Amino acid sequence: MSVLLDKPETAGLRFDTHDDALNFAAQLVNDSKDWLAVHDLNIVKRYKEAELEIVFEFRVRPQRDGATLRLVNAARIGRVAARSPEARAKHAASRRRQAAACSEWDPSSQPAWLTSEVFSQQIQQLLANVPTAAIRSRLGVSRWYAAKIRQGYRPHPRHWQALAELVGVSANA
Repeated sequence: MSVLLDKPETAGLRFDTHDDALNFAAQLVNDSKDWLAVHDLNIVKRYKEAELEIVFEFRVRPQRDGATLRLVNAARIGRVAARSPEARAKHAASRRRQAAACSEWDPSSQPAWLTSEVFSQQIQQLLANVPTAAIRSRLGVSRWYAAKIRQGYRPHPRHWQALAELVGVSANA
């Protein structure tokens, strides 16, 4: 009997002789506590009469290298750490601060020239060339949120003036 790997994730069994295949099938019947024989499928007889072909398939999981395993392990550790009570408390406190800042923001404090159209047409395109760290430090937001802004996400209007200053857009420009 030989094992053939047709695809990386599947394997097939090929038998050198009919007797090898019959012995294998008979062993399966014996190992299955005669389930096949009790259900009168007559596997061996039908194989001998060429009514059926015996094919066994199973999936083989690809083996991972050391670097992949370390990366998977690091991701698992990160997910566990993010769900810790301390991490959840820190996230909740940050969310409360951001919600308070949004509710305290007064739209009338925004300069008249700084409209949604100005932000979309002038400021947002220029943010793609600004480092994420600069956006993050100017706004006091997370690295993830700063990266989102840099990629074209429209932040809360309370951030527009700081972002306009960051890219050098003003009422005179």
